[in-house]
Amino acid sequence: MKLLAIILNYRTPEMSLEALRALLAELASFPDARVALVDNGSGDESVLTVAVDRVMAAVPGVYLKSLATDFAPGADLRVRITARAPDAAEAEARVAEAAERLAAELARLRST
Repeated sequence: MKLLAIILNYRTPEMSLEALRALLAELASFPDARVALVDNGSGDESVLTVAVDRVMAAVPGVYLKSLATDFAPGADLRVRITARAPDAAEAEARVAEAAERLAAELARLRST
């Protein structure tokens, strides 16, 4: 059975991510199922939330905070990345990895 589930976001990125996680867990037994998380012109940081969440999940001890007021072609984007680690070198390595992963996530979002 083919199935497409759509989650519509409008200025509620945390709720949308919670819905996405719950839905993905439920759809695990449906190999043909697809999920689309669609932003309905929020005009806030919602579009970044998925990318930031994925990076924080992939790099232990890293925290990302978007400082964007708008995310669109030609708009500046500022993100603060901090990390906890046993020493400064490890913290710097985690921040660098998080920055690379965030750049890749944003590139992926732009191409879809």
